[in-house]
Amino acid sequence: MTYGIVEQWHPAPALIGRKALIFDLSWQGGEKRLIATVWFTNEAGVGEENASAVIIFEDVFAFQVLDENMEFSGITEDNAVVPKIGFPWGGRWPYLEVHSSEWIRQLAEHDGAWKASEFRHLVITTESLHLHVACRKLSPPSYHFAG
Repeated sequence: MTYGIVEQWHPAPALIGRKALIFDLSWQGGEKRLIATVWFTNEAGVGEENASAVIIFEDVFAFQVLDENMEFSGITEDNAVVPKIGFPWGGRWPYLEVHSSEWIRQLAEHDGAWKASEFRHLVITTESLHLHVACRKLSPPSYHFAG
């Protein structure tokens, strides 16, 4: 799978600079709604609890979850405008948007009823999982903090 430009996506301003650890998903098929509870590093202190945010994707056409061993070739030196997260969390920015997505193009061609330009390719990446979501551009994701 090839990708276009990969950039930071900011689902919630308070999440800036925090590493996503893992996520849980809930799919509401009748509503075309995907709910991702993302657990992320809260503070640097030893023994600090982790916090979570709930990100709600509306008008989802497709989603896929890949584990850490699956190739995630969306981020390369040539196409990524995604900084590393600094100390104390480390790692790469976890919320990504892929522009000119080959995956979205393939989905649109296979379906034939919608245009790739109508959808976004959003990604949440953690230490062990990658969530790819194809959702309608006119229905941006919403979020709230769970703890």
